[in-house]
Amino acid sequence: SGDAYPTLGDSLLVCEDVTRYMRRLVLAANKKVQSDDVVVPDCSLDIAVSPNGTIYYSNASEIRKLVAGD
Repeated sequence: SGDAYPTLGDSLLVCEDVTRYMRRLVLAANKKVQSDDVVVPDCSLDIAVSPNGTIYYSNASEIRKLVAGD
């Protein structure tokens, strides 16, 4: 949900192993990618959402919290 991060809206976040980018994907009704943006440049492993909606992401050395506006 985009409640904690209004600029992200309801979108899919993914970490790319090769580029190490966290990307924000917006899917159209036909399930095709409508929009594709880089959110942060150092996300190579995983993304998780806490019960209060905070997004955490990780790389090989640490777990980071996504700050609204990143």
